[in-house]
Amino acid sequence: MTQKEIQPYILPGLLVIGVIYILNKFKGTAAQQAATTQSDIQTQQAAGIKQTYTNTTYDQLADRIEAAGKTAFGTDEAAIYSVFNLLKNDIDFLKLAQAFGQRRIEFSAATANLSGWLQSELNAAELNKVNAIMEKNKLKSRI
Repeated sequence: MTQKEIQPYILPGLLVIGVIYILNKFKGTAAQQAATTQSDIQTQQAAGIKQTYTNTTYDQLADRIEAAGKTAFGTDEAAIYSVFNLLKNDIDFLKLAQAFGQRRIEFSAATANLSGWLQSELNAAELNKVNAIMEKNKLKSRI
């Protein structure tokens, strides 16, 4: 093949390589975050802190947060605040983050963990309110 025959294939090839690289980078980051969350949970449990709810409840709370971002009239901040008001200790937040995992950000092909997803849905004042709720409940974690 001559250089002229190869040229039309260079740009699409580079784009495919770039997309594969980016997808693998996100995949590695998600796995690393999941491992870190699990390690943090084990540390909290070793310190004698117990989860307040069942794993099924954390799954339901994570679903409730996601549903709050998918309303027809914008994000339902009150629903998100109500979930955070239920958290009684840091292991509750960690279990919620673990249950949330990586979820798709609305109007995007990207996914994010709980903190990233909330940062995409809430403005600075609303994030401050979530953090104030966590502080009131004596959680060390922040969004």
